Amino acid sequence: MQTYLKRLAIRIAALVAISACVMALGLSLSQREISLMPQSASEIPREGSQLPKPGNELDQDAIHPITRTKVMSEDDIIRYEMFLSSAKPYPYSSYDFLFTTPDPTNPFVSLSAIEAFRFKVKCTPKNVLIFALFTFDDKVSVLENDDTHRVSWHFFTCNAFWAEKELTLREFETPDWWLQQKGLKLADKAFDLDKVMRLAIINSLQSPHDILSEVSLIELTGIKPQPMYIYAALLLIALLWVGLAWWAVLGYTRIQIEQARARMREDMPLTAYQKLSIAPQADKAKRELLLLLAKEYADPELNLNAATERLGINRNKINTILKEEIGLTFTAYINKLRMTEAARLLSEHPEESVSQIAYQVGFNNVSYFNKLFKQTYGCSPKHFKDSAT
Repeated sequence: MQTYLKRLAIRIAALVAISACVMALGLSLSQREISLMPQSASEIPREGSQLPKPGNELDQDAIHPITRTKVMSEDDIIRYEMFLSSAKPYPYSSYDFLFTTPDPTNPFVSLSAIEAFRFKVKCTPKNVLIFALFTFDDKVSVLENDDTHRVSWHFFTCNAFWAEKELTLREFETPDWWLQQKGLKLADKAFDLDKVMRLAIINSLQSPHDILSEVSLIELTGIKPQPMYIYAALLLIALLWVGLAWWAVLGYTRIQIEQARARMREDMPLTAYQKLSIAPQADKAKRELLLLLAKEYADPELNLNAATERLGINRNKINTILKEEIGLTFTAYINKLRMTEAARLLSEHPEESVSQIAYQVGFNNVSYFNKLFKQTYGCSPKHFKDSAT
């Protein structure tokens, strides 16, 4: 048993480690990253922002007096500058990710498979920015008018050190001012991810004013969930544990049966016919009692009262003899004889049913026989019999 328990402990520890590795692999595969940067490698076709580039500055004063935005880099890293003037009540600066489609009359892309956006960002000085999603709203949007496109957004902070951000789309919401402006109910927060026009990084009301700010962005990806890998990992783990449980049950049953057979071999010398064959008893009462039990133990009618009547020995005398000779009471010894013979028959005649053997050794109640056998040998007679095959 100690060897079995040691092997079981080793297998459990190994399976815990394997399960952790399988689960980690399933989790890593459960999220597919859809690259949006750089522009040339974007899995969703897009253009860069239409902001002025270095050496090709446009006059921004005509649109946003004093406030201006300028792209410095737009390859593996997007880097742009912005200057927000306090002379305007709501200065606006943004970097846009403009999607392209083959059909100009249907300039939408579907991001319904995406669960979140992940990217790394840094800003100087510290800033509070908005990641905005512009979608087409059938109730109010006009294709050619950007101001009518529904905006839904999520705030994030950044500073002079690279930091990874993950923004979940279910946390995006349409601001109340936009809903009021378009005459929509404030509870109408839903947006259509099948009709996305563009993404944008926008300043917020907490962005610094009257100072040149710089924003850098890398590794923008959309996170697409693939839960089938988690389900597969859980299924594999469950199968491994079921396999271990099956091995443990079989091993424990095998040990129980081996122990039962060992007990059966130990019990064999207790049978009256073996003791009599080795040394005939000098005491007539003892010899007659043990001889009766050896010959008649399989008789279901044999009990203490029947033995008393047939031998002419009182109950106390019978129990005293058995206690001195074998250390058991009459009932315990009869049951021991029957159990030992039942174990022998189960081993040598596995073709016979459990009920047949129960009747052969003196039991009229098969359920009681099963219960007593399990108490005696630690396993059911069926398992004991099956092991013989």
